[in-house]
Amino acid sequence: MVDSGDSKAKARLTSIRKVRSIFARGGRSALSRSFVRRQLWVAPLLAIVGLVFAGTWVRSRTNDAMQQQHRDELKTLLKADVAALELWMDSEKDYVAAASADPEVRQAIIDLVALGKASPSNLELATSKVRAQIASLLAPWFSDGADEHRGYAVMDMSGRILAATEDNLVGLKSPTGYADVMRAAESGKPLVTRPFPSTAELPDEFGRVSTEVPTMFAVAPVKDGDKPVAALGFRIRPQDDFTTILNVARTGKTGETYAFDKDGLLLSASRFEDQLKEIGLMKDRPNERSTLEVEIRDPGVDLVAGGRPALSPSKRPLTRMAADAIDRQPPVDDPGVDVVGYRDYRGVDVIGAWCWLPEYDFGVATEVDTAEAFLPFNILRSSFWTLIGLLAAGSLLLLGVTLVARRMERRMREAVIAAGQLGQYALEEKI
Repeated sequence: MVDSGDSKAKARLTSIRKVRSIFARGGRSALSRSFVRRQLWVAPLLAIVGLVFAGTWVRSRTNDAMQQQHRDELKTLLKADVAALELWMDSEKDYVAAASADPEVRQAIIDLVALGKASPSNLELATSKVRAQIASLLAPWFSDGADEHRGYAVMDMSGRILAATEDNLVGLKSPTGYADVMRAAESGKPLVTRPFPSTAELPDEFGRVSTEVPTMFAVAPVKDGDKPVAALGFRIRPQDDFTTILNVARTGKTGETYAFDKDGLLLSASRFEDQLKEIGLMKDRPNERSTLEVEIRDPGVDLVAGGRPALSPSKRPLTRMAADAIDRQPPVDDPGVDVVGYRDYRGVDVIGAWCWLPEYDFGVATEVDTAEAFLPFNILRSSFWTLIGLLAAGSLLLLGVTLVARRMERRMREAVIAAGQLGQYALEEKI
């Protein structure tokens, strides 16, 4: 017979083995679940790292692509504006050349040159019949031509003005700004001069009469046979077609195209005249103009944003664009371009393209504010970093949940071990 005590002992041992087996299987399962829970936060972290690398690569490629796009657009705009400007200037040269070649006009000017060689007084030139004849012969050319022609001037090879619409110009020798008129007479080819401040009192676009009004000439030589003896010039107001044509293809709210001379002086009107008055680059007066008043110099700070420059206007360096254009004089077929950004004459960061027109001895630049040009890219960048932030916050939240779960699991395990009594045996730990 089997002792009943031995039977009970065997039954208890069997129960203990079963419990241990159950705890072992549960322990392995719990360990597996615990490992998975502990690694939940790793996946978002790896996603963040991968997204940062991918985003950095995409950002670099997007930035390069956008810069290339802006580079192409700026070149295209610059070439379009310069082409339109040259087309207009060619038409002006053809028009004044046709007038100077008119037989009656040409002969009257030759007669005036002969009269001028007799060295009459300025009064005799101004009141001569030949001058009146020239004015009468040129009248149809002004009525039939475009509205931009505001007068005329005739200059001999010595640089003396023999006839002009304005009486106070007659007799003057090489007045300021008329060097290009002499250049046309000496070269024997028509040209369009750069804008320059008038010597005579002229009515401006606001109806005021004063000196230093921006003016320019379409000039053609007058020949006696094959020899140039004088130059005929038709006066043009730069604020009309010259500035308008330069802004035919400007873009957005901040894009502008303008002309400047070798000293960095603005030859056309600025798009930002109201801003220039507010920041002190122009006099804050009604009907004030920016043409021939503003220099293309870098203030070193953003004046529009309220920056205060350390240098006076005359001591400021030329902008990067103006310095390169004047020094290197890039042609329109291979213009200078900067799509990274530089300060313009307002101190605002811009991107731009520029070239030099040697025939006319001035430069042309087209620019647009960097903030407007790269607005889509900045939106994309902000969206990317927002996504990164959300993923990081999610990873931190999962990490916190994992730590709390592990702490609760440990406490529950300790409680189970402490309560695990099997008769006269105590379950100390899971195997």
